[in-house]
Amino acid sequence: MSDAAVPKREQNFYPLSHLPMFSQLIDEQLEHDHEQLASLRQAEGKPHILDDATVARILKLYTESAELTECYRRQLQRWQQAQPTARQRQEIERLQAQVDQLEQCHANILTLAKSFEGKTIDQVLAKTDLELAMEYLSDLL
Repeated sequence: MSDAAVPKREQNFYPLSHLPMFSQLIDEQLEHDHEQLASLRQAEGKPHILDDATVARILKLYTESAELTECYRRQLQRWQQAQPTARQRQEIERLQAQVDQLEQCHANILTLAKSFEGKTIDQVLAKTDLELAMEYLSDLL
């Protein structure tokens, strides 16, 4: 079954009492995603240290993570309209800023991972000696 044929699930919404759980989820995801971005930046300029499967997993994971980020955003908007206390409103606004950072981090990760496509170790090993030599010489010019 193709992705287009898979029906989208309806989002479950949670009461304001779940705000602390969402705070922890969003903060931990942002921290993890910043670590992932830092790791990918280390591979910049040497994408041959990655393989095709790793790059494909990163692209799939962070494309799906973008959908989860939208769910966070919708949940926060719903809580914003639910007459939260001043403290809850402040936390919701903080989390909205965190979600903005998550979206930017995901975009950066996806951009980097896409730039690695065709340059992984799998791609290097698939080239002939002549192709590798020509690439090396063209890089010298």
